[in-house]
Amino acid sequence: MVSCSPAHVLEHLPLEMISNQQARQHNTTWIDIARNREADTQAKHACSIQKIVSEEQRNRDLQSITEWQLWITNICAVVAESSVDPQKKSQPWNASNKALNDNAECSIFQDDLTILHPTEIFAIFLPKWDWFLNPELCDWAPDFESDAPLRSYARITCDQWETAIRFFNGLRWMCNDSKKTAFIEIAYHAWHSEWPEVEPNPAAYSSFLKKVVNQANKIKPLSLCPGKSIPSCKSNGKTLPTGFIEKATFVMHPRALKQLAIDANHRTHSMSSWSGPFTP
Repeated sequence: MVSCSPAHVLEHLPLEMISNQQARQHNTTWIDIARNREADTQAKHACSIQKIVSEEQRNRDLQSITEWQLWITNICAVVAESSVDPQKKSQPWNASNKALNDNAECSIFQDDLTILHPTEIFAIFLPKWDWFLNPELCDWAPDFESDAPLRSYARITCDQWETAIRFFNGLRWMCNDSKKTAFIEIAYHAWHSEWPEVEPNPAAYSSFLKKVVNQANKIKPLSLCPGKSIPSCKSNGKTLPTGFIEKATFVMHPRALKQLAIDANHRTHSMSSWSGPFTP
């Protein structure tokens, strides 16, 4: 069966920010958008390396282009007559440990996930994670003063303290008794926010962020986070070291959350398992 996929769809969005639902709204699929972009990149590269040609050669090229465009027009007419409905053609992602893409051309296992895959696929493997958190529901912001003094250094420099306070003041939280946020999650968000203040690995980042929160709790009545810090390493489908913040979750960078999900599939709840560097 022949089908056409529209070009230049959602070009203002990176691939990892495009969902299957958005693609279907534009009468296409995520995989077709990805392939169109790759084809466009290769075509531009080919054009950039072309040498100057003669007028005769240019005319032949134009004739070939005209014939190709006519062929495409005829193909589009055939497709229109066949009334192919992309929504009917698309198949839902299998909720087992294997997911089939819309065209059933490949199988995706959890070990094969990359940050370029749609968020819906990650949500299948990790359904308890907050993949589609509505930012409008995250209306809690820290009231911590940026110049609040550090009362106990705890191996935190004044510069690190001030930078950390600015980072936390930029987060927006949703207060909910059923939610918990791991310090590892905050660490990945900080890393993807390009905040190189400590050794660049999840264990060091999360330990440092937990120290900052613990020090901030000593300064009453200011609050850096809406919930209480707890040492547990398992909650809401997550098994992560360093601990959690109770009764709250925040708007996390989607690319960071995907990378955390990929890395968590290959690491354990042991802190030493997270001492390797962040994945670029």
